Amino acid sequence: MTNKSLIDYYADIHAGRAYGNTSVRNGRFLRPDIKLLRPASIIDYGCGQSRLLDQLELDYPVETRRYDPAIPAFSKKPEGVFDLLINVDVLEHIPEPDLDPVIEEMRSLCRNAILIVDTIPAKLILPNGENAHATIKPKDWWAQKLGRHFPHLVPIKVARSWRAAFRTWDHTLEEEAAFRKMRRVEDLFYYRERVRYLAGRLVGKNPRAARWATATDTGEGSAAGRGTVVGFYTRDSLYEQEAARMRRSAEVLGLPVELTPMDSAGSWVRNAGLKAGFLRAARQRLRGPLVYVDVDAVFHGDPWPLLSTFDCDVAVHVTGKGELQSGTILLNDTPATATLLEDWVAATEANPDEWDQRVLHRVIDEAVENGRLKFIRLPNTLCWITDRKDERPNGPIIIEHLQASRELKIVKTLFGRLPGKVKRRRNRVSEIENKLWKK
Repeated sequence: MTNKSLIDYYADIHAGRAYGNTSVRNGRFLRPDIKLLRPASIIDYGCGQSRLLDQLELDYPVETRRYDPAIPAFSKKPEGVFDLLINVDVLEHIPEPDLDPVIEEMRSLCRNAILIVDTIPAKLILPNGENAHATIKPKDWWAQKLGRHFPHLVPIKVARSWRAAFRTWDHTLEEEAAFRKMRRVEDLFYYRERVRYLAGRLVGKNPRAARWATATDTGEGSAAGRGTVVGFYTRDSLYEQEAARMRRSAEVLGLPVELTPMDSAGSWVRNAGLKAGFLRAARQRLRGPLVYVDVDAVFHGDPWPLLSTFDCDVAVHVTGKGELQSGTILLNDTPATATLLEDWVAATEANPDEWDQRVLHRVIDEAVENGRLKFIRLPNTLCWITDRKDERPNGPIIIEHLQASRELKIVKTLFGRLPGKVKRRRNRVSEIENKLWKK
């Protein structure tokens, strides 16, 4: 397998699911070392979708950089030398013949490093049938391999004892004493929050412990960064009922939403094209993170804990086939987002009969290519299409889109029967509404 094909595989994986978050599980193990080192610049090399750099809680200004060739927003090659390089659960994904150049590049980028490598097979199987962990070796093997490039390796304790983990610098006696004290505090906090979380689960509540829960498996994370959910619907149309259902699903969760009625623009495509202008106005009016959701969707969970983990200007789901889906859009409060919305409005006005998400896809691609936009692909759990068959959800579904447009395009079969996709939608709507209005 070539490096390019391997990167392409992981680009597709990142596009369809939350993946590459394991480093945050090591935060409590790494924070004491990093705080004692006090690096002025840090790079997370092979960051995946991790938010580890945001969880370091350093009490001084620090330059941070994420790099991952499989994620467009982080794919630019790093330059210069960083005080600290962090590399967590990356090297085992690289075929053995390609390891040395990668490790040497890492060494050239840093003065100090924290290196963590998994030593057992992954659960994930790549599309070519191979295990995602291409190089599975014991700890001693990794110590020798890394030692050829980083001459001084100090073993460190991390989450999951089978991992090979090292730092490349020593502690003084005073630093070691401080390190042990800081680790005890980290462990105390971790287990206290763990007990609170499990106790909450037992009584049917779910207090989110932001420093240990991650978006990897549960869709939970920090409650920080909560913003506004907005949507719109056309008056005197079936979308009024869709909006009522969405509003009810949000009420059940205690989730505030702003839904705005608008006059029809004359056709389904042109009504969808109202989205760009609506969102430009909403972004100008509201401060903080903004998430747009089509009104024919329902909420099965609070999206903000997961949305708040994305460091970007804009985030939208893109399917494994490369199709952007504009049913859920995260718009952070940044100048780049405002510029994108202006570009989207202009492109929509120039092409009023083109599907809105195709116009948005083109505008985003151009902005990303020119380095004007920090873009991340949302996991499919935040934009799940009901009865989807070409993908599997990468976790609990948070936002499900019920495809009301199917009702507008009904063409009965030869024997007067409804198309299967319309029947499936109606059955799913009935199932959801029975649950929502019983609560």
